[in-house]
Amino acid sequence: ELVECARPLPVTFHRAFDETADLFRALDDVIATGATRILTSGGNPSASEGRHVLAELIRAARGRVGILPGGGINPSNLREVVWRTQATEFHSGLGSSLPYERSSHEEFGREVRKLAEVLREIEAARQIEAAQKPGESAPRAGMPSTSDS
Repeated sequence: ELVECARPLPVTFHRAFDETADLFRALDDVIATGATRILTSGGNPSASEGRHVLAELIRAARGRVGILPGGGINPSNLREVVWRTQATEFHSGLGSSLPYERSSHEEFGREVRKLAEVLREIEAARQIEAAQKPGESAPRAGMPSTSDS
């Protein structure tokens, strides 16, 4: 009902998803609501720790809903999460690398720029890989994006 009320805006299901007993059954339940994406750490404390489950969720979703890895994503672990999950969107509040109450806008900006640089490096590597395999494309065309709120 809430998804309907939000139309035409996209709806992201919160990380409460991670508290369910069966993530794959919950995946189907969320898909049935019409939500656009699910913010999840794969049922783990962080997306990095849940990267293998996240990859399974992405495969199981089969494009019916976006799986948005989130929870502890920062410049030092983003590359691993991208490569292990093959997700195309990511959420980072940067709370794992910047304490909210003690961080300045400048520090936050530096960390966001670091995330962007990691994504540029990943995209460049994918383009090189695609160029080395004529007739094949990189695993996921297009540059992954991050959500910072």
